[in-house]
Amino acid sequence: MKLSAIYLERYFFEELRFKLDADFDGADEAGQRILATPLPLDVIRAEVELAVSSDSARQRIYRLLLFTDAAPGQLPYAFRACVIGHFAIGAECPDDAVEQATNANAPALLYGVAREAVAALTGRSPWPPACLPAVHFLDLHFNSAEEQPPTPQNPGSVSGKKVRTPARPRTKRPVRR
Repeated sequence: MKLSAIYLERYFFEELRFKLDADFDGADEAGQRILATPLPLDVIRAEVELAVSSDSARQRIYRLLLFTDAAPGQLPYAFRACVIGHFAIGAECPDDAVEQATNANAPALLYGVAREAVAALTGRSPWPPACLPAVHFLDLHFNSAEEQPPTPQNPGSVSGKKVRTPARPRTKRPVRR
């Protein structure tokens, strides 16, 4: 075991939402409440964004948005968690390994933070807590900084492209009154 060359300097939640789904029955034929654990990956979506700091080529800001994308009645709850993490890359990480190391490890660290928050939040419901599956971000790639213009929301940084897990067709949810 050795220390990582990527340091999570700080993180915070930009958004954390939770809502029970009244359409979820979740009972088996004996009337026992059931819920698949971990939650199936096909009902969870993730988006990752990257901003390279204009101050240093060895600083990155990652934004991970994790949310449910399930049909009504498929899950007992819906959640949405957005975590932003500020990372520094140590001098021991060679320049040619910075992108690969940060793109694989930074979102995984933020996923762990969001996973724990979602489990704690959903655990306060009448249903078992959401146990999100273990995932990796090894194949995550962004456009290089030279290809991306500064964003209007953050003129001092450069954004990478959004990466999204495969999406299913969205269905309209009925409005409850």
